[in-house]
Amino acid sequence: MFQNIGSLIVKFSGALISYLLTIYLSRYFGNEWLGYFSFLLSYSLIFILVMKWGTDVFLMKNTSQYIAEGAFGKAKFLYYRLLGYHLVSGGIITLLGVFITPIMLHYFFPRYEQVQFFRISLVSIFFINLYIMNYEFLRGRQQVLTYTFYHTVAIFFFTLLFLYLQHLLAIAFENQIAWSYLLATVISFLLSMMHVIRINKNIDLDPIPAFRLSEALRKSFPFFSNNAVFVLLGTLDVFILSKYVSPAQIGEYTLMVKIAAFVSFPLLVLSANFAPKIAALASNRSLQQRINKMTGLITMAAISLFLIIYFSIGFFQQFLHISQPDTLKIFIIIALGYVVSSSCALNEVCLLMLGQEKLYQKIMIISLILNFLLNLLLIPILKETGAAITHFVTLVFWNLLSVYFVHKKLNLNTALILQYDRQREQRN
Repeated sequence: MFQNIGSLIVKFSGALISYLLTIYLSRYFGNEWLGYFSFLLSYSLIFILVMKWGTDVFLMKNTSQYIAEGAFGKAKFLYYRLLGYHLVSGGIITLLGVFITPIMLHYFFPRYEQVQFFRISLVSIFFINLYIMNYEFLRGRQQVLTYTFYHTVAIFFFTLLFLYLQHLLAIAFENQIAWSYLLATVISFLLSMMHVIRINKNIDLDPIPAFRLSEALRKSFPFFSNNAVFVLLGTLDVFILSKYVSPAQIGEYTLMVKIAAFVSFPLLVLSANFAPKIAALASNRSLQQRINKMTGLITMAAISLFLIIYFSIGFFQQFLHISQPDTLKIFIIIALGYVVSSSCALNEVCLLMLGQEKLYQKIMIISLILNFLLNLLLIPILKETGAAITHFVTLVFWNLLSVYFVHKKLNLNTALILQYDRQREQRN
């Protein structure tokens, strides 16, 4: 309980810093530059995804198992082997991204031909990739509060800090957002690296005799596929919208998505805390009891956040000079999707951590196809509202489908309504 509360506090602080950065960009650089930055985050995720290849989740999962067995040396060995792979793959893909970005922007996203801005920012993905490895290792080591800090606070905190200092000192230069973002990623990576080194300092390496990098990549592929679907689900709307609306409108839309997604942050924190502990649970019965408690807590938190933000949305519109008339509608549609997702809280964790990676992969691929088709159909007609409706439908679809298969394959109930029905049957 202490870890969960602590993680929620740190996660809340991280989300707050992320929102402050978004507000700062909107207020002092304008929604057009917020749109550029939002597009950059979506664009860079594609490169990070290929760099990781799912090895980050593979590292977390196997580190969790080694720690449960007391094999700290094996966890250290696995981390350093995969870190070496990421240094090589990350360097190659970063260079490739720097060279192909002007072509991609010119032919596919002509509204975003700020080539130097994107080139500078893409160098950041090399450090973000290594940074991700560090915080997944910390998660596997069950360094929950530390992991949550690195996951949610550091990069956006330093970006905001550097931009604010430049504003305070009246320093202005070209592409200062991109340079601040790059410096923030470098410092964040170095801080996380120092923490990992400190944890591993007094642990002797224990080589894993059967370890092969090719085998690790093969086993990581389901995680890569799942991550790919998640990334595309979160970026297709931005990419397709960029064909029909201006960068300023993209900035306002992503701002609403960000505010709506805040409803889901208890789900993200508690599921992240829960994932490494599944291997240590003794029985399916104790697992179901834990799922019941966490689902109820997550759902109540999500509904509370939805109501708080709903009654405050007018303030955000006025303060950030948002001109879209459908802002409230976009927030409601997307936020309700996250409320539904919270009431089916632990689908992903159960499927990924209990041997159903390939099944989860199929569910997400089907959801991705649905998302793509709906975006293509609705965005040209309804613009941002069409993207919001697609967001909602996709969230509901993949959660309900996952609930069904978690129950069928694992005999677990991850939906709040099913847990309530079962408890009522047992009482009767």
